[in-house]
Amino acid sequence: MNCACRVRLDVTTTDGKPLVTLLDENRSEGNYTYDWNTESIAPGMYICALVVDGKPTVKQAVKVSR
Repeated sequence: MNCACRVRLDVTTTDGKPLVTLLDENRSEGNYTYDWNTESIAPGMYICALVVDGKPTVKQAVKVSR
């Protein structure tokens, strides 16, 4: 049986300032992808935090200019 978990995907700057919450909803167990349109942000390094039922996974993301 799949239970719904609270899932939140937050992006901050490297100095901890909140930038955007990309996702905040209940999701059933499974594999998911998220396409993030980064046109509105400057090139640089960002911190992405995926929190599933209160358990965070934190990764760095880098946007390069084109």
